[in-house]
Order: sequence, then C-alpha cells, then structure tokens
Amino acid sequence: MEVGFVKRLGAFLIDIILVGFLVSLVLGFFPPNNDNVVLEEQLNNIAEKSLEKDIDMNIIMHQYGEVTYEIEYNNLLRTIINFVMVIGYFVLFQFKNNGQTLGKSLLKIRVVKQDGNKVELNDILFRSLLINGIIYSMLSMALIFILKGYNYFVFSTVLGFIQIILLIISMFMVIYRKDKKGLHDLIGKTKVITEKV
Repeated sequence: MEVGFVKRLGAFLIDIILVGFLVSLVLGFFPPNNDNVVLEEQLNNIAEKSLEKDIDMNIIMHQYGEVTYEIEYNNLLRTIINFVMVIGYFVLFQFKNNGQTLGKSLLKIRVVKQDGNKVELNDILFRSLLINGIIYSMLSMALIFILKGYNYFVFSTVLGFIQIILLIISMFMVIYRKDKKGLHDLIGKTKVITEKV
C-alpha cells in the first residue's frame, strides 16, 4: 500500500534533523570563518541603506549580491561537507538499508521500485536528485567557480526558487495523486510503501 503525505513528511523531518545534527558535529571540527562576521555586518548595512529614500535599488541589489557571493565562497567547504553527508545518508545509506532511512524505518515505510522489487542505487540517486536538493547543490557549487559576485547571486537565487517550486509540485502530487507518487518518485521510478509487519 502506497504511503500518504503525512507519514512521508514525518520520516523526512526525522531524517533532516538527523542529517543536520551530523553535519553540525562534523563542522564542529572546523574553525569558524571570522571573515563572515564582517561580511554579515556589511549585509546588515546594505539592508539598512535600502530603507533610505532616494536610494538606487539596483546598486543595493548589486552590493547585496557581491557580499552574498563572498559569504557563499567562504562557506564552500561547509557546503561540500553538507553535500557529501546528504549523498551519504539519503543515497548510500538508504540503498544499503534496503530503501529505508532511519526516519522511514521508525515510521515503518520503505522505498521500492514501481513493481515492488528492491530499489537499486541508481533508483535512489535519481529520486534524491530532486527531493534532497542534490541537483541544486551541485549546480550552486559549480556556479561559484563559473560566476562571480552579483551574477552568482542571481543564478543561485533563481535555482533556489526552481528547487522550491519543484518540491511544492512534488508535495501536491503526493497529496492529490491516487498512487501517492511525487515528482521524485516518477523520476526515480519508485514508490513508498508501508512495511509488512
């Protein structure tokens, strides 16, 4: 039997909290980037300037984009660590655990192929490209080397909006489709079922 939205969301939230905790543990071994404190202050100053009258918003947006790019560039190692942890947990661990993350295991649900057979690694990977933001992360990390400053900010913001829209579409598909499949299920040719007890 296919699993509905609430149970899937519950498992996902458990998994996100767990991955966030693990990422925080790993990042605890790296010293904080003190340059970001200065850059965050610059962002606050830019935000305050934007409230003034007779300010050219185009200039403000360019300044904001430049500083945001610097922050993202300074956080690249952290972004890579987060990316590796997401791939490790949502793809590799889930594959090795027969279609279950810890959240899915706790809520007694599992990802299987459309025909009900055990998922393969590529099924989990294709499914995770969208739902776990892997494509967005890969493109954002690549763009940081291709584009600079404001251009990076614009493209990464657009990518972020596209990612959010795709997640919302997938969520509504799981809620309203008879077969409870989201966009990520269709891409990965998978479905989520209740575990047989």
